Amino acid sequence: MDTAVVAVAFAPARDVAQRAVGRLPAGLAVLDDLARRLAVALAAVRLATEHDLRPPALDELGLAGALEDLAPDTADRAQAVVRARRAGLGE
Repeated sequence: MDTAVVAVAFAPARDVAQRAVGRLPAGLAVLDDLARRLAVALAAVRLATEHDLRPPALDELGLAGALEDLAPDTADRAQAVVRARRAGLGE
């Protein structure tokens, strides 16, 4: 979600806040900063979920290869032991 989309989503709240703060420039600057920060946070969430929901390695390596490739990173993030090995496919 880019800043323009967030700005549109924030528009009603910004209008209410604008009336509440009496058009104080400082109050509007805070609201605009919050909208920019929200856009950045949403973009980070989208990037993380797109990668985690369908990792690029899946297309490149297939399911078994992707699991083997992702095991070390998953182990680091979970602070746990994760092992991946292929079995039952004649390999």
